[in-house]
Amino acid sequence: MVETMRYLGNATSSKQTSLQASGWRKNAIALIPKQARGLTGFAAIRSKDAIAANTVKAISTENFIFTDFNQPLVATRTATDTNSFVFSKEDSVLAEANANAFFGLSPIVNQNVGIGTLTTEAIGKGTSFGVAEGSATVAVIFFVRAGETFSFKFSGYLQMSTSLQNAATQAANTVGRIAFGVYDVTCKPVRLDFLELTGSLDTPGNRDFLSFRISSSNSRGSFSLNREQTFFALQTGKLEESAYVAIVGEYKTQPFTKDTLLVLGDLASVLKPPSETSKHQKYQLNSSSVQFSSQKQRSPMENSQLSKPAILFNPVA
Repeated sequence: MVETMRYLGNATSSKQTSLQASGWRKNAIALIPKQARGLTGFAAIRSKDAIAANTVKAISTENFIFTDFNQPLVATRTATDTNSFVFSKEDSVLAEANANAFFGLSPIVNQNVGIGTLTTEAIGKGTSFGVAEGSATVAVIFFVRAGETFSFKFSGYLQMSTSLQNAATQAANTVGRIAFGVYDVTCKPVRLDFLELTGSLDTPGNRDFLSFRISSSNSRGSFSLNREQTFFALQTGKLEESAYVAIVGEYKTQPFTKDTLLVLGDLASVLKPPSETSKHQKYQLNSSSVQFSSQKQRSPMENSQLSKPAILFNPVA
């Protein structure tokens, strides 16, 4: 596991606030727990095929970017963790996980950005087994004065694919998750708003789904999604399955009534096993701001390397 923590010094003017007087700066980094996992991914393959040339593969890729923060930073935490395991009886097998997490000044856009990327991949032939898993974390603490708002922009995507050549002797599974929320940690952590994308492909099984969720514990803030750049695509039911999710949007709160410490990140992320519900009920849309559509629509998906999507559904502003 690779972890980096940064204390960014003074985030306010020389005028002392009640938070400063209480010594909150000394413990700022401790407000970001180590169990935070913004990106999580898993890929596994199993093969017991007599034809050595028959290949089975599972790949999951996640990515997110945070930009355009309107408030000063107090501290940041970035961390990555990867694991892999392979077994083979003289046949070819590969399992690999690569994760990156960064927060800092980007010379391209001349502002602070938070970036997380994660790829998990497993490929095998003949008699083989491989599994790869990983996580990437970017968490940031902000100081917001009374009467001011907090806002930022975000984008991200989740792409998964599985393929095999013999359903009787091979299997592939991949799971991916992107999650982040805004938490008030002035006294004790209270989640204000949360966004989560989760997907799974299980070939040749029936645990294939995409889940998109936006939740809010109060009316403090809101997520706004760009309709033209946010879309979902899922193709299942064959020996080659694929899924793609892209989101672009921004988040903004109402003015706070008092000086507030906020954490942007995922403070309680756990990668859960795929849902056990029937295949026709796995398009999980838990937010009222999302509309399901079975009609073909123009999108960047048409230019991707994934198969032609069987189902598309776009968020509605």
